[in-house]
Amino acid sequence: MTSGKGNFRIGIVFAAFALILLFLWIPSDIETGLTETHRRQVSIGDAMIPSAVAVAMLVVSAALLLSSWRNSVCAHPNSPLPESLTHRFRFISLLLGVVTASLVVMYFAGPLSVTLANTLTDSDFSYRQLRDTPPFKYVGFSLGGFLMVFGLISLVEHRLSWRRAGAAALAVAVLCLVYDLPFDDLLLPPNGDY
Repeated sequence: MTSGKGNFRIGIVFAAFALILLFLWIPSDIETGLTETHRRQVSIGDAMIPSAVAVAMLVVSAALLLSSWRNSVCAHPNSPLPESLTHRFRFISLLLGVVTASLVVMYFAGPLSVTLANTLTDSDFSYRQLRDTPPFKYVGFSLGGFLMVFGLISLVEHRLSWRRAGAAALAVAVLCLVYDLPFDDLLLPPNGDY
């Protein structure tokens, strides 16, 4: 199986899964809609995040399908051979390593920042008390998110640069603004676990 055919098949499978999520699974499994209004206060419904993930999955699947179609139309006879199984295994291992490390940083950075602040100010706060107050609510998501985005970009492009670091920082800042500013009662991940 060439990588173009493999990408096309992966795109079809994930596009179908995203459509099933959007039109069958989420509506039949989740009672609330995308937003919920209670006493004139609008808040996020239970279906918002899964629907956003399904839409993102559909967009990425469509991009993968378009890319594999374009590569098959513009294929050159002298195109390089697919990478060996060892290279693929190494890439998957590095990918899992980056994601795991960034999730660990995301989970533990917030509580460690509160412990450090308690040590410096001689206070006795718990992370649970401060998980929705700036800057503590942003620490875990920002550091872990930056590490994940920057690590994945660098892994795919095989090099580190300040430009990629800036793009990763901007992406995480935009996510913080999109999720934190419009909604008063939403906790950034992983703050809801504490």
